[in-house]
Parts: sequence; structure tokens; C-alpha cells
Amino acid sequence: MGAGWRTYSLLLSGEHPTLPLAEVLAILEAEGVPFEVLSRDGRLVRLRAKGLLDSIERRAALCHMCCAELASGEGGAEDVLEAAKGIDWSFLDGKTFSVRVYKCGALSRVSGASLERAVGEVVAKRSRGRVRLLKPDVEVVVIVTSKSFSIGTLLFRVDRRGLAARRPRLRPFFRPSSLDSKLARALVNLSRCRPGDVVLDPFAGSGSIGVEAALLGCYSVNLDLDEEMVSGCALNMAFYDVEAGDVARADSLLWPLREQGVDRIVTDLPYGRTSSTHGRTRLELVSGLLSLAGAVLRGGGVAVFMHERGLEVEDLVSDAGARLIDQHEIRVHGGLTRVVRVVAFD
Repeated sequence: MGAGWRTYSLLLSGEHPTLPLAEVLAILEAEGVPFEVLSRDGRLVRLRAKGLLDSIERRAALCHMCCAELASGEGGAEDVLEAAKGIDWSFLDGKTFSVRVYKCGALSRVSGASLERAVGEVVAKRSRGRVRLLKPDVEVVVIVTSKSFSIGTLLFRVDRRGLAARRPRLRPFFRPSSLDSKLARALVNLSRCRPGDVVLDPFAGSGSIGVEAALLGCYSVNLDLDEEMVSGCALNMAFYDVEAGDVARADSLLWPLREQGVDRIVTDLPYGRTSSTHGRTRLELVSGLLSLAGAVLRGGGVAVFMHERGLEVEDLVSDAGARLIDQHEIRVHGGLTRVVRVVAFD
């Protein structure tokens, strides 16, 4: 496909069936990285891209690692070994290496450690590299699923410790309706935001979305009608030393500053259990949000919002002059499933 194109294999999080891949692709779109998805088998995604994927390392919440692919195929352990024998391992000459196998519900009758040793023997025989289990120069990664596999060299693991440290219960202000940091980060990424963009959360609550948007280099505007939530949001943003943002009490659906455009809207609509709808029906909230988005989003803007399953909002989206580009369902618990909608205003 031309100079600069490389094939990568990604190991996605297993926390949701569709959100992890959608987040990765949205990040690449936002960063202007040309790409083509080659295949997906469970948590293993293979894609070809022009340039590096360091933006995934910096931004992603639902991806574990990225490798430069050396070989791929279908089948079991014997097929993995045959593929390994066909790789030119001379790039390891004079270097240390290790082999790690990641099983995604596959090869249940084969030990990951046994496959690591077998691949390691192949590599050692076909190179002048030396095995070092701790801090090797190169980590060879084998990702196997129920149908396919990929062999590559590790480029990076996504460090998700910061997201874990921002879990709702670890914040100075917490409510049961507070959005988890990983989901908040994924929603912000789905908006295709770029550093410097103005990201509005019109139902900010405790500030989960605003914190993640600011940490991605955006200017976050956080509005809520509840005084306690506004104070809590400001407290959380200060706790995480987030400076690029505003927090204000306002009825965002009647926001008087509509002439001040924003680039993205990302929000979790209140649904009347532990978060108040202030007398509006759920459909009225969606309709008002889409009206707000049509008024304040600059050209090419994107709105990402979550609502309770069961609401028929397709006509509202089209009536607002928007188009649906993505959607996902998230089961919160037995009685609640949320729908994520990503809509573009061209």
C-alpha cells in the first residue's frame, strides 16, 4: 500500500464487545492516521496503517497493547510454530528477547507457557539473539484466539493505571451515578476530539467526562443545574489538577451563550434514578440536547450521548440535521441498559 504503511496487531480490552474497537478507530480518525482494518477475531484486531499508532498509547482506555505484526494465520499451536519458522528473525541478532503468549479464550488444551517455550526455541535457532525474560530488548508477542493468531514485536502496552486511579470511589466527590473513568475516556475518544478542541458536557454531574477531556488536551466546559454537582465537579477537576476547563451552574438546554461555539459534545443524560431530570421527560432531554448541538457545534462537530434503552430517538436525530455514525449498548445491571449514540453534524 505504499511507503510508510505497516501492519499492526492490537489486543483489545474484553470489557465490552464493540466499544474497544470503536474507540481505537475513532482515535485514528481524530489523529488523521490513514488505516484499513484487516480482520477482527474477538479481542485480536489486525490493521494496516500509515505511520505510528502512538496516539492509541496516549489516549485509549479500552486497548491493552499494540504490536508490529510479523506473521498471522488461522489454526492452533502447530500453525503458530510453522508461521514462526517462516519469519526472518535476523533483526534480533545481538539483542535479547522474550516470548509472551496471550490466549483470548483459545487453545484451551495448550499451555501458554508451553507455547512460549516452543516459539522461543524457534526464535533462538533462527537468530543470534539471547533469551532474557526480564526487560529484554525485544518482546515477541503471540496473540491467539479461537480461530486465528498473530505474531509480532511489542510496540507498547497502554498504561491504564491513571484511569484506575480516577475510579469514581477514589475521587473526593462521588455519587452512585458517577461515570467510570474508562467509559468516560472512551466516550470522549468516540467524539473524535483533538487537543485544543472545546468539549462541552451539558449534564456534567461529578465531572467524569470533563476530567478526561481536559487530560486529553481539550478545553472542557462542564454545566449542570444541580448546585451540589457543580461544586463536586469543580472539586474533582481541582483534585486531578485539571486546569483547561470551566464549571458552571446552568440549564444547558437553555444555555444563553450559544453564539460561543464548541467542537464536541459528550454527555451521559440523566435518567431519573440517582440523577435528576428536573421535570423533563427522557425524550425531551434528547430533543433538547440535539437542538443544543445543532446550535453550538461548529462545522463537522460530533455529539456523543448515552441514554436509557427503549427510547426511539432516530427521528429526533434526523430532524436535528444530524446523522448517526455509531451506536453501542452497555448493560449497567439487570434493570438498566444504556445506549451510546455518536452523531455527526455536517
